[in-house]
Amino acid sequence: MASTSSRPRPPPRSPRPGSVYYLGVTNFMCYREAGFYPGRGLNVLLGPNGSGKSSLASAACLALGGDLSVLNRQSEVGQVVGQQGGDKGEARVRIKLWRPLQDQGGGGDGDKGKSGRNPRVWDIEVTIYRAKKKKPR
Repeated sequence: MASTSSRPRPPPRSPRPGSVYYLGVTNFMCYREAGFYPGRGLNVLLGPNGSGKSSLASAACLALGGDLSVLNRQSEVGQVVGQQGGDKGEARVRIKLWRPLQDQGGGGDGDKGKSGRNPRVWDIEVTIYRAKKKKPR
């Protein structure tokens, strides 16, 4: 698993519109911090049981606004917050989706736009908070 980077690398070929360009997690389930850039074709995650393969599917599901119950894993969203964040009690998921340039209203392939961000990427970041348990009275 590659570490997250503030500067995304350009894909070798233009990905298909709507495809996942990047997925990164911080303090998410078993991951302290991890991120990867899937390739254009079929991507397969391999690893032993408990290594975090399904955790990445849960992260993508949450970032895209999905319901975790369809994955039959966690019953509450707060359960995805890992223990690596200490008392902070939060996890972050970042997903970037590739989009065709005509959706931007112009601009060339190298155009970064006024914001300095790549106009060909939708950048979505979600923060999940663990609910604090109430102390018994």
